[in-house]
Amino acid sequence: IVDGKLVEVSPSMISTFDERDGFGCERRGFYKYVMGLKEPVTGNQQLGTDLHALVAHRLRSGTTPEGDGEAFGLYLGGQQMIEEVAKRTIVAVEEPLTSFKIADVKVKGFIDVVTSDGIIDWKTTSNINRYGKREEDLRTDTQMVIYAQASHPVLSNVTLAHGQFQTKGRGVAFVETEVSREMLDSHTDKVIVPLVERIKVVAGFTDAKEAKPVNNQKCFRCAFRDRCKDKESEHVMSFFSKFTKVVPT
Repeated sequence: IVDGKLVEVSPSMISTFDERDGFGCERRGFYKYVMGLKEPVTGNQQLGTDLHALVAHRLRSGTTPEGDGEAFGLYLGGQQMIEEVAKRTIVAVEEPLTSFKIADVKVKGFIDVVTSDGIIDWKTTSNINRYGKREEDLRTDTQMVIYAQASHPVLSNVTLAHGQFQTKGRGVAFVETEVSREMLDSHTDKVIVPLVERIKVVAGFTDAKEAKPVNNQKCFRCAFRDRCKDKESEHVMSFFSKFTKVVPT
């Protein structure tokens, strides 16, 4: 966002503004992208970045990476899944988006794996059963739909897959589904394009109160909750604080 205008967007940015997403909230999007405030990088996010690098090394070079630490432990736990992916016809690894646009706005991002008939994204989660995506989730996942449209614009059917690594207690899952061109186009037109158009509007806001807050349990997990002083959000935070212990340091 430059001078109140949206010039570039990413799938994660769109999801941040989407209240249907697990962490989505227009107010959060305003703080993060319009005001440019930083959210702290969590240990799990860094773990996911390190794991992505290991998997990318294997798929590009054809050799097993060397290493140690938690990310390498996750890699070894999912090695069989990774090797099955390596047998597919891989077109690109960590493929950057270059000329794809939504609502006349350039989309940036990297696709983990592009195969001849679809895309694969690597995900880490603390609990696959609770937080992992299912087949029906992938069909309407903003990131997956955008990447499918960008990488396979003419295929009548595109395969979408998540290779999921569980960070607590270990475990992996490979979830895959096939989506028709009609479904991809419909979700793009009915959901993603309107979200991008709304972000264009929010990009011109100068006050956080102009952006809509979600006012639910997401507030408790939001890095900007202390800045969000709506009466409703304060009530939500007051409610959840009853279940949180403050440990003195």
